[in-house]
Amino acid sequence: MYNKIHFGGTYGYEDFINNDEKSELQEWILSEQPSMSFSNPVNSEEDQYTLGLKRHFKILYPDDKKPNIFHLIRNRILDLENITNPIPAPGNLDWIGIVGKGSYVEPHCDANFPDYYTVRYNLLVSFPDDGGRPIYGGEVLPVKEKMLWRCDAGIVKHSSEIVKGDKLRINLSYGFSFEL
Repeated sequence: MYNKIHFGGTYGYEDFINNDEKSELQEWILSEQPSMSFSNPVNSEEDQYTLGLKRHFKILYPDDKKPNIFHLIRNRILDLENITNPIPAPGNLDWIGIVGKGSYVEPHCDANFPDYYTVRYNLLVSFPDDGGRPIYGGEVLPVKEKMLWRCDAGIVKHSSEIVKGDKLRINLSYGFSFEL
């Protein structure tokens, strides 16, 4: 089974994917980079765009073609977390993201449906050697590469540290709506 670790009011699972799955996911996500959007700042922070790969993401719509590994991981999460009849998160649904050197995720809460809150299961496919850690409810989380961590994104403000160094922060985020 997976080693569940509690931290900062949430939890994560170490080594949620193996090295082969990591390689397959990383190859897929990096191949999607040309179709990703630059993530503009949403809360009046400094614009992060400069030459090079900074912060990009792509929403994964239900009809989008996704590799089998995407569905395998999603089903693993549903089974492990005992999620039955999953309701997608509003707006961003599931997504893939890349954050490069000198960039970060700005502080925010995700949108919610009425009477529901958004929960994201973030899989850290690649993780920088320095920086890039999630900041969740004001606390920096001790996450690791290949870890899946739960983010109650619709009710807890979250962001990340600035990524330092050349290793990318690559994230696959599965979004669900849970009843309040």
